[in-house]
Amino acid sequence: MTSRVRRDGVLLLLLAVGGWGLGAKQPPASESWTRERAQLWFERDDFKQQAAQAQRQAVELTEERTRLLERLKTLTVERNAAREQAETAQHDVQAVGDALTLVTDEGARWRTEAEQRRAEVSELQQQVAMIPPEPPAVQKARTTLRQEVQEARKDTEYLWSKERDKLERRHADELNSVRQDLDRATTRLTALTEELRQVTQTARATEAGAQQGVERAADEVEQIRRRAAQAEADNLRALEHTRDQAAREVEQIRRRAAQHEQESQRAVDQAHDQQAQADAQWRRRLAAEQTAVRRTREDARRRINQAEQETRSDRVRLEQLRSGVMVDWAKLYVRVGVLEAKLGHAEEAERDFQYAVQLQPALASAYYNLGILYDDHFNNGPAAIEQYEQYLLLAPEAKDAKTVRGWVQLLKGTETANQDRQQWNRPGLSGLGKTFKDLWG
Repeated sequence: MTSRVRRDGVLLLLLAVGGWGLGAKQPPASESWTRERAQLWFERDDFKQQAAQAQRQAVELTEERTRLLERLKTLTVERNAAREQAETAQHDVQAVGDALTLVTDEGARWRTEAEQRRAEVSELQQQVAMIPPEPPAVQKARTTLRQEVQEARKDTEYLWSKERDKLERRHADELNSVRQDLDRATTRLTALTEELRQVTQTARATEAGAQQGVERAADEVEQIRRRAAQAEADNLRALEHTRDQAAREVEQIRRRAAQHEQESQRAVDQAHDQQAQADAQWRRRLAAEQTAVRRTREDARRRINQAEQETRSDRVRLEQLRSGVMVDWAKLYVRVGVLEAKLGHAEEAERDFQYAVQLQPALASAYYNLGILYDDHFNNGPAAIEQYEQYLLLAPEAKDAKTVRGWVQLLKGTETANQDRQQWNRPGLSGLGKTFKDLWG
């Protein structure tokens, strides 16, 4: 409606100018000729606007295609990363299966050895049966010994079957858990692949639409150029008489075009912001999924290490049951840790002391040695204070309890400790004769 009113006003203005030109002895011009020139002038203006709009649309489509291609590259990289994580989880499952196979083979070997021992016992029993009769007291003692051996054998078989079933159940549970984690990772990889396929199809469709739009815009621009050239040749004389009026009209059109351009720019910026927010949300979600997969893989590896450590502990316990010798492994680890510390192997000593704490949490000497190791070798005051306090909690009446309390005060920096520090006489690792005596004396 506004365009029609503006067009009618310009026509009236041209008619007035034409009349003024006649009064000034200009070449005569009919009213129809003037209207036709004005119509051609407006058509040329419209054609120019359409050509500019078509060019802007072509630029926007090109930019959209570029963004989609970048998004496609990003999704491809993320899909490859998810595949690598799934392959890593599958390797972890294979490692768990190999460990379970090793444990099963070890159990079979132990059963074979048990059968051999039974055969040896049977042979000895036959040899004993061939020996002449013994006095009643000897026979009674032999019978008692045989009963004790049978009871010990039954106890050993019962313990072995119980430990074997427990170990098999634990490994089966761990393997099922890792397989479930692998299935979840595989499902996530499938979803990412499907999303990548959809984005690829969208990018292709957008590219095809952009190409068609560019071709149509090129055809329209060419038609507009031809018609504009013809209109410009026909309206050259009319433009000379209406230069000032057209200049003012052009200025108004420019202001309106600038206003429309600003509005279009704001709309484009808003669309870009929405797209950026959507991309950021998707990246955060993908990062959360990758973190979950990484944590699942770390949890699986930690479970595998724990299962291997428990397997080693079970083997040690089974060897103890077979040999009939019980070893206090916690104290033995303390002994080995002291020797490692004296040799200057601080990290190995720390590991041995921590193993001792895991095997026997109430072993005070392990905390005592850990405190000295952190204090003298690692210069880690807070960790040393924690170990010393745990030692005092387990052995508050020990002979060196007062000395250890002094070390704690010194590490905390109290004034009383600074005054009495000469009376404590810190022994260091070389002064752990008390621990050796407790272990072997």
